[in-house]
Order: sequence, then structure tokens, then C-alpha cells
Amino acid sequence: MLIGGCSALPRGDDAPPEVAYVCAYGPELTVTFEDDQALLAFSGARARLQATETAYGGRYANPT
Repeated sequence: MLIGGCSALPRGDDAPPEVAYVCAYGPELTVTFEDDQALLAFSGARARLQATETAYGGRYANPT
């Protein structure tokens, strides 16, 4: 899944590791970060993504 054309809403420093995205054309989604996983919730669906190795930044993917 690629999250393009979205912006993250700001969080406070004491907020849980969760980010809400609001997309211009598409569903609003929430990503919760737990250890080396990202849990996505959008349009009543959920997906679990695993952290993958990158040279720069973070990347999460579904191994299947």
C-alpha cells in the first residue's frame, strides 16, 4: 500500500505511537506503530505491515 497525497495530523509528545492521515482523494486512515510493525485501519479494514530494511527512512510492507 502506498500512502500518497496524504498529510499526517500533528501529535503531542506524550501521544501514543499513532498517526492519522487525511487524504484528498481516498479514505482517512490511522497507523499505529508497535515494535517493528505498522497496523493500518481504514474504511473498516485492517492491515498489518512488517518493517523492512531500508538505507534511509522507514518502510513497512506486507510479506505476502
